[in-house]
Amino acid sequence: MRYRRLDENWDFCMGRGVNDYLEDSIGSPDAIQQAIKSSLLLLLGEWWENTQEGLPLWQKILGKRTSKKIIDNIIVTRIRELKLPDGSKAILNVSNVNSTYSSTTREYNFSCVVDTAFGKLVISNSEINRTNAQSPRTASVQLATWQDDATTWQGDTVIW
Repeated sequence: MRYRRLDENWDFCMGRGVNDYLEDSIGSPDAIQQAIKSSLLLLLGEWWENTQEGLPLWQKILGKRTSKKIIDNIIVTRIRELKLPDGSKAILNVSNVNSTYSSTTREYNFSCVVDTAFGKLVISNSEINRTNAQSPRTASVQLATWQDDATTWQGDTVIW
């Protein structure tokens, strides 16, 4: 899989030839890692070319009293839907799905292990899960959360 590299501000990298692209190889699923991150950060209706594409954060997760199990399933399904350019599956398996939800802080933490044709990835929106991961390749995707007063947005920083 070949994927245009994005910089720390999520802008396309250009002007450096082949260095502007991520390409997967055995043991180095960099392009799939960025594709998963992009997939989880794209909100439903956000992309003008396909408004049916994206994570239904506002439609099915935040403020909907959705169970943790359903939210887990939404995220895992979003990860599993990733395809290679030839249309074949990029994701072989999603395992070790683990999540917690605190009703007092309204914080949701998610982690899973993703098997790809090029290697394993640990996907997490939590620094704790990311630093305790047993895998050499770790992707951290911070999903949107609200602070206690329900007016302060938290979640702009995304760490890989």
